[in-house]
Amino acid sequence: MAKQIYHQIIGPMVEAMDKEDPEQARLFAMHIFGLSTSMLADTLPTESFERFVTTTRDTVVALLKKERGELRN
Repeated sequence: MAKQIYHQIIGPMVEAMDKEDPEQARLFAMHIFGLSTSMLADTLPTESFERFVTTTRDTVVALLKKERGELRN
């Protein structure tokens, strides 16, 4: 269900906003990220949440660096 919400609503909204006002698109995406993070935090013990966020951050940053050719050899 979350995937459908992203692909059918949030993703298209960010893409449309980005064409008109990239800064507003980034702001919107950050708000969605913050709200989602807050909801997840409410469902997990603090230690589990911290571990999940740290692991997710590290994974996403590594993927971005690889995709963007920013990895150091």
